[in-house]
Amino acid sequence: MKYAIDKFGGKYDVYLDVMGLNDGGIRFYNRFGFRKIKPFIGREMGTDADRRCYTMKRDKTEKIIEPIRPKRMM
Repeated sequence: MKYAIDKFGGKYDVYLDVMGLNDGGIRFYNRFGFRKIKPFIGREMGTDADRRCYTMKRDKTEKIIEPIRPKRMM
């Protein structure tokens, strides 16, 4: 994700769709500056079930939030 944003994110707004039940995925994209902008009902592949989804957007001016990692103990 960081590579793609470094390559394209400074030039373009980036959009993606994510399943609403995918809390881990939503948190992952939030760390890279994506925000939910539009809910919609999407069809889950393989089951044909209707699921709540979100379109997420990252503005080209948004900065990446680097996660704080604990220091390794030697």
